[in-house]
Amino acid sequence: MPGHSKWANIQRREGAQAALRCRRAADAPCEGRERVHYEGYGPGGAAVVVECVTSDRTRMGAEVRRAFAQHGGRLGADGSVSYLFNTVGLLTYPPATAEVTRRAATSLELSGEEAESMVQLLEALERLEDVRDVYSNVEISDEVLARF
Repeated sequence: MPGHSKWANIQRREGAQAALRCRRAADAPCEGRERVHYEGYGPGGAAVVVECVTSDRTRMGAEVRRAFAQHGGRLGADGSVSYLFNTVGLLTYPPATAEVTRRAATSLELSGEEAESMVQLLEALERLEDVRDVYSNVEISDEVLARF
């Protein structure tokens, strides 16, 4: 069974980004905002799921579509890649944390230019203001990650 992607282990939101996003104790969206998710394919055919909490679904869709297009990916229809991910609990210690995350049922190993483009796509998606979580089934070599 493929492990939690190296990308997910490396990119963890810290307090500054989490403070920008509106969350309640039950993880429900704030008043006037709704949860939306987008699915697509990155460079090399990697599966990507983007979860957002936004007040403007149209604007958010355009921003996500632009990020995919600029980095060699494309948006897919609902259900096009989400079937590849299982919702699971993730416990880490020390320091002790617990969260609900999505884990890819299969993984795709990328290297070279495709891996670099995929890292850039994931970073671009993470930087979007209303994006809450980004999941991918990609495995990227340590040598490519060292360049970033």
